[in-house]
Amino acid sequence: MGSDTPHRSERPDVSPRSELGRRIDTAAWAAFLIWFGASILANVGWGWFLAGLGIIVLSAQATLRIASEKNDGLWLICGAVFIVAGIWEIFNLQWPLAPLLIILLGVGLLWRAFFSGPRSTR
Repeated sequence: MGSDTPHRSERPDVSPRSELGRRIDTAAWAAFLIWFGASILANVGWGWFLAGLGIIVLSAQATLRIASEKNDGLWLICGAVFIVAGIWEIFNLQWPLAPLLIILLGVGLLWRAFFSGPRSTR
């Protein structure tokens, strides 16, 4: 009973992470856990927690980039959203954040649909 669905390692669009990439991912998770625990102990508040989380995520992605590893676009977006949400909370901005982020996402998708280069079907 064979399956026609390829395993994760057989998919052409997913490259396995190198040893260095796995170490960077592990270090990022360790930094997250340390920050999470320290934030609880210090009672820093949601704004500072989210901003710190965004810094950790973007730092991990920058380290992957410097190490010539592939960045994960989703984590880049998440890191930026964490920082923006943290700053929003820290400065107690009165503008509604969620609608602005949804509008920006829509603009980004439109830009990608009409102005990005052709995608390969592979």
